[in-house]
Amino acid sequence: MQDQTAPPAQDTPRLLFVIGLWRSGTSLMHALLNRHPQVALLYEAEPLLLWPHPAAFPSRDWPQRLEFFNQTFTRHKLDPQHFASITPGPEGALALYREYAHPRNAVIIGEKAPSYYTKLPLLSRLFPDAHFLIIWRDPVECCRSAVRAARQNRFFAQRGMSERMLFGAETFAEGVEMLLRKKRNVCEVVYDELVKNPEAELHRVCDFLKIPFSPAMLDLKSADTSSVPSGEHHGGVRSGIIGKATLTEEILPAAFVAKGRRYTRRWKNKFPNVGFARALPADAMSAPGPVERLTDNCLKNFWRSVDKFKTVLCRRIPVSVWARLRSRPR
Repeated sequence: MQDQTAPPAQDTPRLLFVIGLWRSGTSLMHALLNRHPQVALLYEAEPLLLWPHPAAFPSRDWPQRLEFFNQTFTRHKLDPQHFASITPGPEGALALYREYAHPRNAVIIGEKAPSYYTKLPLLSRLFPDAHFLIIWRDPVECCRSAVRAARQNRFFAQRGMSERMLFGAETFAEGVEMLLRKKRNVCEVVYDELVKNPEAELHRVCDFLKIPFSPAMLDLKSADTSSVPSGEHHGGVRSGIIGKATLTEEILPAAFVAKGRRYTRRWKNKFPNVGFARALPADAMSAPGPVERLTDNCLKNFWRSVDKFKTVLCRRIPVSVWARLRSRPR
């Protein structure tokens, strides 16, 4: 199906996507931004993950499916019946963003969604005037954080998660490079720089969004985390402290860390003009050879195919079957 550009709305707020790899600091940025009185961003609503294109045959049960998928409506206190007559896809996503922002009269709407890291070309076509706030962190550090999160969280415990994140970093960087080349509205923030000097980085983000800086953004203790799913892996955001955990235990296999450092060399050479390069450590090894890259690319494509199959299943499986699966004790 050919992509359709979302119709420009008149006198409506500006659209923002906060995107980074999982465990890169997007939850922290979401909490800080939503402290601003003019910002209202959803937390991983992900309607464009299930319906990235306008639906050819709209179904009135799409809000119910999205609720089963990630509890979007429950977490954000939205009424799914309000959206049943709206077409899933860009129209449905914009409806969600506007409805969530309406009580606050926010001028910045949208969501933070790490899962959109592969969809930057699509998002830029659907929403050519959207703003993209890109969060960078060393992918190996992201993988370490994901492995720790996997002790309590099933999503991060799924097979192939570290490979998805490590190899997905290059896909993400290519997407950001494309946005910059097409002169889209892009602001890049490095996680380490954010936690080191949050006020300066947030000033820069506010300038990008053309809104005044609000000192309330620095008060993480007062952040509303009601839309954030439960779990110890979100303890940092709920702690009220803007900081980086200092853990010395190495929980990744030595071979995986070495692979990550080989790719660090490749990425430093390939993306010198993208903020990604600032997030990468200096201790890089020699770049991976063609055979290693071919093998790793096949593995990346395999896991992406698995993820695509899951989203197709979420769109197609009968709601009654999904409800029975959800009702089973875990």
